[in-house]
Amino acid sequence: MWNASTGAELKQLNGHTDWVKSVAFSHNGIYIVSGSDDKSVRVWDTSTGAELQKLTNHTKKVNSVAFSHHDVHIVSGSDDKSVRVWDASTGAELQQLNGHTGFVLSVAFSHNGTFILSSSSDRSVWVWNTLTGEALHQLNGHGGYVRSVAFSHDGSHIVSSSDDKSVRVWNRIHHGILWTSTMDGWIVSLPGQDHLMWMPQGICEITHHPYSTLIISQKGYVHLDLQSCKLGSNWAECYKP
Repeated sequence: MWNASTGAELKQLNGHTDWVKSVAFSHNGIYIVSGSDDKSVRVWDTSTGAELQKLTNHTKKVNSVAFSHHDVHIVSGSDDKSVRVWDASTGAELQQLNGHTGFVLSVAFSHNGTFILSSSSDRSVWVWNTLTGEALHQLNGHGGYVRSVAFSHDGSHIVSSSDDKSVRVWNRIHHGILWTSTMDGWIVSLPGQDHLMWMPQGICEITHHPYSTLIISQKGYVHLDLQSCKLGSNWAECYKP
């Protein structure tokens, strides 16, 4: 770990017994996660450099690790062809996401934590539902190993890079998913479903399942009554597609 302004080395975190392939800070800056060819994922305390957790369920090299935006989960991808989701506070494995037929080379969370991205030597990019572990989409088109993937900040686009010498940008396919603009708080359903609502920004994550709508809030629930709002029954005119 280095001081970004001076370049001074602050700490050396020792414990892995083979190449360290991936590292990431938690968003609150308190923890570091690392993945290694020794098949382990490790969590470190940034202030002391102490190893806090050793996650060992992968059976082959760990190529990529990441924290969710709220630091609740850790995701890892491995040569064992699996993507695994862990509880960041306890180290317990929560899910094993299977589908790739090659090494998993890169993993990432969407900004709101609802989705996971993974890419592989099988030349594909997969999108997963974090809550259910369901594989939502398989994006094909690269002609070589897909080395790195990332979501745009608003989750509407995916970018990937490959041994085929290309960088590709994808529109995330909205299949049974409600999504929200991070600019104004309006939440719009799939075309033709005619659902519209508004939520204050920064307090909720929205996912839509074919059988139910689930709102996960950091601050309890929100009840929004528009019946007696200043605009009366014309409140819906505020929305501009």
